[in-house]
Amino acid sequence: MFEGIWERSKTCLIIIGVCLTFQIVAVETFGDFMDVKRLPLKQWIVSIILAALTLAVGAASRFIKVQEPVFPKVFSEDNCDEDAKGYLLKLTEDVERTAAERALESGESPLEVASHARVLGLWRRAQAHHVDARRVVTAFRRARRDGDMQSPVGRQVYSKMRENYGHVVQDTSVHPA
Repeated sequence: MFEGIWERSKTCLIIIGVCLTFQIVAVETFGDFMDVKRLPLKQWIVSIILAALTLAVGAASRFIKVQEPVFPKVFSEDNCDEDAKGYLLKLTEDVERTAAERALESGESPLEVASHARVLGLWRRAQAHHVDARRVVTAFRRARRDGDMQSPVGRQVYSKMRENYGHVVQDTSVHPA
């Protein structure tokens, strides 16, 4: 239940600590001025029991399954609300108008502009594939060199990546064990 609480909620824990410290100091030192009194033992016990019950309910609530929405991987206008659809249509019209104006200025036909955009998109996709593949292969080579490939799963993944992306980076000095 408290897994990673210090890494994720430092500010919250600091605020809780300051509030708790202030309450202790207020009761102990400024009790007469703030018109507070110490709790009797029964009230302390009731407070601790309520806190324990709250903690138990909070821990039990983590086991309640909540269905998360599944969003499509491909964008569709149908999934947007009306304001977003209007903005999307306006943006699409602006982009098309700007592309047409630029095509007229450069003297290219819309077909040439579309062809150029398609070629540019394919080039970026191929470039991204090779850059990503090179990074993956480099990471596995570094892990192999540093001796991080002790588990059979790590060696299997390394071998698979070597098979798939070996043509991208031609280095035969490293072989999987």
